[in-house]
Amino acid sequence: MAEEIQFQGALVKRRNPWGVWLLSLITLGVYGVVFWYKINREMRDYSAAAGKPLDNDPVNAVLAVTLGALVIVPAVISWVHTARRARAVRQIITGDDTGGPSSGITVLLAFLGGFQTIYLQYGLNECWDRARRVAGGAAAPVTAPPPDPVG
Repeated sequence: MAEEIQFQGALVKRRNPWGVWLLSLITLGVYGVVFWYKINREMRDYSAAAGKPLDNDPVNAVLAVTLGALVIVPAVISWVHTARRARAVRQIITGDDTGGPSSGITVLLAFLGGFQTIYLQYGLNECWDRARRVAGGAAAPVTAPPPDPVG
C-alpha cells in the first residue's frame, strides 16, 4: 500500500515499486499511464513547494508515453525527461547533483519490459525518505480522517 506524505502543501506517495509494475501488467498498462501522470505531478508539485519549480506538464508526459509511443521518439523523450526530473528533485532535497535515476538506464529498462517504473519509483522513494529526514517533523504521513458518526 502506498504511503502519502505531505511536504509544504505537496502531496507525494511512497509506493511499492514492484507493486507499480505488477499493477501495470495486470491492468494491461492502464495503471502505468496513471502512475506516469502521478509521479510527474508529484515532482512538479514538490519542486514548486520547494521554491524551485520544474515547470513540467504531467498531461504532456502521459500523452508522450501513450499516443506519442506510436512513433517511439516522444515516449523516449518523456522517459529521459522524467528521469531527469527525478534527479532534479533529488538535487533540490540533497543539494548535490550526484545519484538518482539515470536517463539511459530508464530508457533501457522501458524497452526491456516496462521496468522503468520500478527503477523510477525506487529513486523517488529514496527522495521522499531523504526529504522526510531533511524536513524533520515538517513532513508527515497523511492519515485518513476518522469516519463520520452515523446518527
